[in-house]
Amino acid sequence: MRELYVYWKLPPDGQAAALARVRALHAKLIDMHSGLQARVLARCDLSSGGLATVMEVYSRPAAPAGVDESLQRAIEASAAEALAGLPAGPRHVEAFDDLPG
Repeated sequence: MRELYVYWKLPPDGQAAALARVRALHAKLIDMHSGLQARVLARCDLSSGGLATVMEVYSRPAAPAGVDESLQRAIEASAAEALAGLPAGPRHVEAFDDLPG
């Protein structure tokens, strides 16, 4: 099953508003795509001036392919719209597949 991991940097003064927008994005995506699960995590990077690394995790356990490329494109397009204008660094998207056995 393929899962999607999206990470980006966020300054401390924008965290509350950004996380509210991410959670609203997740609610919208979950409503639009049956079986989609989404989480948001954060890590404070003390070595980078207090920036937080935000990690969005998307999975679709009931679908054999998980988060396929079509769903990935839909997630990225929705995120670009919903998160436009945030004082955040660029979003880095990584897809990972289960290993056999």
